[in-house]
Amino acid sequence: MMKNRNCAQGFSLGLKAALLALLMTMAACGGGGDDEQTPLNPHPPTPEGEGGGATPPTLSLKATASGVAFANGDKIGAFMAYGALKSAGNYLHNLPMQTDGSSWTLERTVSWQDNSTPADFYAYAPFQASLSDPLACLFQVSTDQSTAEKQKACDLLWGKLASQSPTARALTITLRRLFAKLTVKVEAGEGVTPQDLNDSQLAVSINGLQVQATVNLSDGSITPSGATAVIVPLKEQERTYSAVIVPQHVEETALVTVNWNGEDYTLTQAMTFESGKQYSLTVTIKKTAGTVNVGISQWETTDEDFGGTVN
Repeated sequence: MMKNRNCAQGFSLGLKAALLALLMTMAACGGGGDDEQTPLNPHPPTPEGEGGGATPPTLSLKATASGVAFANGDKIGAFMAYGALKSAGNYLHNLPMQTDGSSWTLERTVSWQDNSTPADFYAYAPFQASLSDPLACLFQVSTDQSTAEKQKACDLLWGKLASQSPTARALTITLRRLFAKLTVKVEAGEGVTPQDLNDSQLAVSINGLQVQATVNLSDGSITPSGATAVIVPLKEQERTYSAVIVPQHVEETALVTVNWNGEDYTLTQAMTFESGKQYSLTVTIKKTAGTVNVGISQWETTDEDFGGTVN
């Protein structure tokens, strides 16, 4: 009888010990009472548009140029740089932008690098797919500018937009002309009437100018290069001719030749053509000779008078 009671007591103590161990194990697994439990996903994704995890906005660009009407299908080349513009490896490197005459579209969709880092933008027109190094790109004016299309193709435009913070709104790059323009007007002088000029054979050529240039798109600077050539200008209207010119200084040379009824009238002149300026020469033809007066018109003005005589 004593033996059975001792067995019961031992079983009771063993059961209590097992229950105590089970409770301790459950407490350890449960993290302990009111303590906060670890979530299954400790870093839930940040909703788009909130905080530093937001998706960078899509880039939107458009271009404008004073005195230039972009037509449907016109293209410009765009560069986007974080830091200085480089010869290669820019964030955007010569990416085409095309207009329908009112709005502009990048060739592909582009997002900003992030939501905070500012960037610089550079653009030029007309677009050249072969352009590789924006710090030393070669451009050339045509020696045959006898049509408006040919002249437009060599009228180089350039613009820069600096330190722009990421935004979804459209950024506007304003372009300006980098080359110069020369307009030659032929007028009737003593012994000659306007009708005499209109009814006769009249031709104008521009001589002794370099037609190539190396351009740095980071600042729009231009270095003329290559051999000199004769340029056939565009006839804008009766007795008025124009040509796009690479900015340069020319020593005294036979700059302009007007051929009237088979006879050449030549202006020998030293001149400096500056970026973005338009120069106008009025060639007055007399019966035996002609006089030439040169001034600046339309784009910019100067008090300097480039007088000369043609023979």
